[in-house]
Amino acid sequence: DFTAKQRNYLDKINTSAKWLLDILNDILDFSKIEAGKLKLEHTEFRLETVMQYLADVSSPLVNSKPLALSFDVDQDVPTALIGDPLRLGQVLFNLLSNAIKFTETGTVIVHVQLLTSDAKQANLRFSVIDTGIGLSEEKQNHLFSAFNQADNSTTRLYGGTGLGLAISKELVEAMGGTIGIESHFGVGSTFYFTITLGLSTVSKPIPPLSQTITLNKYPELNNAYLLLVEDNPINQELMLEILGNNGMKVDLAIHGADAVAMVSKNDYSAVIMDCLMPVMDGYEASRLIRTDPRFADLPIIAMTANVMAEDRERCLASGMNDHIGKPIEWDQFFQTLVRWIKPETAVGLIKTSEKDADVVLAFPVLTGVDQNTVRQQTGNNIALYRKILFLFRIKHADDIALIRAAYQAGDNETAIHIAHKLTGSASSVGSNQLSNLAANLEQVLKQRNDTALEPLMEKTGAVLTGLINEIEQVGRCANTCV
Repeated sequence: DFTAKQRNYLDKINTSAKWLLDILNDILDFSKIEAGKLKLEHTEFRLETVMQYLADVSSPLVNSKPLALSFDVDQDVPTALIGDPLRLGQVLFNLLSNAIKFTETGTVIVHVQLLTSDAKQANLRFSVIDTGIGLSEEKQNHLFSAFNQADNSTTRLYGGTGLGLAISKELVEAMGGTIGIESHFGVGSTFYFTITLGLSTVSKPIPPLSQTITLNKYPELNNAYLLLVEDNPINQELMLEILGNNGMKVDLAIHGADAVAMVSKNDYSAVIMDCLMPVMDGYEASRLIRTDPRFADLPIIAMTANVMAEDRERCLASGMNDHIGKPIEWDQFFQTLVRWIKPETAVGLIKTSEKDADVVLAFPVLTGVDQNTVRQQTGNNIALYRKILFLFRIKHADDIALIRAAYQAGDNETAIHIAHKLTGSASSVGSNQLSNLAANLEQVLKQRNDTALEPLMEKTGAVLTGLINEIEQVGRCANTCV
C-alpha cells in the first residue's frame, strides 16, 4: 500500500526507464542506418495487427491527458499486406508518440488511406493528425534532421533527442516512400508518409478498428465454463461481457457462500474469485471448497486490487492457485486462464456475441479518464463502456454521503466497504484519480485518522461529483456526444 508520494515517485521512475529505453533504441537504430546495416523484412502481415500494436503501446503515453485518440482506417484499405511490419509500426509509433507528447487537449488521429492499387501492390498514405502546438514553416524545414527539434525551448519543455523523426525519414525512404508534414503554429500538425506495400494472396477490406481490436486471442478458452465470484455490479458487467465475447460460459456468484454452493452443483473449468466480499470473503470460500476432495484440482484464481507480496501469499495459503490484480490486464488474465484450465474440462460450444456493426459510437471523453485504458478493459466495446458508466452513476453517486453517515454512526466497517467498492469501480471506468483517492480514503478509515478524513472525503467527493455530472451529460446527449 503506497502513499501518494511513493506512488508518484514510482510512476516517474517507471516512465523515465521506458523513455530511456526508447532513447537507447533510437541511438542503436540511427547507428545501424549510418553504417548501412539496416535490413528490411519482406513478409506477410495483417495491417490490423500493426494498428492493435499502436493502440496497446500508446495507451501509457496518453495517461491523464484529456485527449481523444482514434484510429481511422478507410474501408477500401487492404488488410493482408507484404512488407516490414516492425519498421512500419516503428515509424507510426514515432509519429504517434510525438503527436501525443505535443498535444495537451483535443484529438490525435491515425488515418490510413488507399491511394492506388493493382493486383500485386497498394500505395498507402499513413497520417497522424493532432491538435497540438503546431509549427511555423521555418521550423518545419529542420524537423527531419538528426538530433534536431523545433527549437531549444521545445527540447527543454518536452524532452527527447530529436532522433525519432530522422529515423522515421530514413525508414520510410528505405521502404521506397516519402514523408512530410503539414502544420500551422498553434493549430496542430499532420505528419504523413506514403509507401507501397505488396498484397498477400488473400486481401479483404479492413473492418473498423472497433471490430479488429478484440481480446479473443485465446481460442483454447472458447468453451471454458467459469464461475465468476464478484460482488461489485460494475465489475460483474465488465467481466461477464468480456468473458462472454471470448467464447466462455460464465455463472455469477455475488459472494463466497454462493460460490461454495454453486461449485458443488456444476462442473466448472475454473473459479475467478474476488477476495473482499460481504457474507463470505474469497479466502474463506476457497478454504471451504478445498475441503471437498472432488475439487482438489479445480483452479481457483484470485482477483483483487491488493497486489502486494503478502496478498499473494494469503491467496495461495487459502488454497487459490494464482493471483490477478485489478484493474485487469486482459492479456495477463487470459494467459493465466490458459495456464490453469485443462482443455478436457471445457463444456459445449458457446457462441460468442455479435457486435452491432451498424452503430458507430464514440468513446465518451471524460476528465481524468484514460480512454485507451478503458478501450483495453472493455475490449474496445463502446456500448459496454457506456453501460458501465451509467451503472457507476447509479451505484456510486451518493457514496461519500453514505461513507460520512456510516462513519459518524460508528459503523466504520460499512464505511470501509463502500470506499473499497468505489476504488474498484472507479478503476473499472478508467478514473485512476478517483480510484487512488478512494483507496487512500479506505486506508484513512482503517486508521481512524479523523484529522485527515474530512479533507480527503471533500476532495474525493468533488472528483466523484465531477465524474457523475459528466456521465449524466453523456446520457443526455446520447450518441451525439464524444
